Amino acid sequence: MVSTLLTGRPRQVVFLTGWLPVVGLAVIASGFELTAGHVCPLAFAVLPQCYVSLILAILIGGTWASGLLHFGDP
Repeated sequence: MVSTLLTGRPRQVVFLTGWLPVVGLAVIASGFELTAGHVCPLAFAVLPQCYVSLILAILIGGTWASGLLHFGDP
């Protein structure tokens, strides 16, 4: 939310500061789920939540990288 108040390079730094730990944790958790199995709780009774977190983090990062999340920034 703070990144919406900023423009230019500081906005990118704030976004990446929040997004990188989230996507990193989702990647690590998904890796553990693939190798060890039953590490993450289930979402919707069938899908591990770490996969859901990874998908959402990638979608948010992709949306940001495509420029759709640049609220009024030229």
